[in-house]
Amino acid sequence: MKEKTWNYLNNPFESALKNSYVKLYAFAANHKEKLFSLSEDSFIATLYHDYFMPSFTQYKSLYNQLNELQANYHAQTEQLTNLMANLSGKKIGRWAVQIQYVYENDSQTYLYLLGKGRKSFQNGSYTNRIQAVEDLLNRVKKYDLLSKVQTDIQTFLNHLQETYSLQHQLAGEIKIISHSLKLQKEALLQSLHHVYTGLCWHYKHDIQTVACFYELSYLKTYASTSENNENENLTP
Repeated sequence: MKEKTWNYLNNPFESALKNSYVKLYAFAANHKEKLFSLSEDSFIATLYHDYFMPSFTQYKSLYNQLNELQANYHAQTEQLTNLMANLSGKKIGRWAVQIQYVYENDSQTYLYLLGKGRKSFQNGSYTNRIQAVEDLLNRVKKYDLLSKVQTDIQTFLNHLQETYSLQHQLAGEIKIISHSLKLQKEALLQSLHHVYTGLCWHYKHDIQTVACFYELSYLKTYASTSENNENENLTP
């Protein structure tokens, strides 16, 4: 049976901050400024430079990286959604008309090119719909009279594939950075605890002074919020 940790050994910041990367960053950044403002005291300077800044600096770097990646990911996702909507509507309609202008829609050539209709471009997974465009391009390449539509399909396909590839690349990078940030979150929480115990010892004859190093309002909220909800803007 797992033994319970003595309550006095628990990290006092964990319950209020562990469920929110955003809240932890804001709290730690505020704490950093308060420590720095009193770092003329050699003991406070040691806490600041040796116990707090290494973990905070790494957390801040990962936090900013993740926010940047997420902004790019959402931009690529929106662009991909728009491209797919364009494919389902205007693009496939335009290509069909351009092909019909050269080959009647009941001809063998047209049936070979678009005999399955437009459904494969409008329904199914993004991967399957991109493949449908690529297959159409390969068939169209066989007909010199369709060089204009071939160019349009090729240009659109390139854009579609690049956007899809970049979106997936960003998703993979977000997963890696998210894992690193989660680990660094634990390190930063430990650093906060170490500094706190140091401050309690340093100001043992005036313990109320310790509160001056923290924005206490951060510790009064978010304690009951789930991690999934708090971090929903930091994951793809």
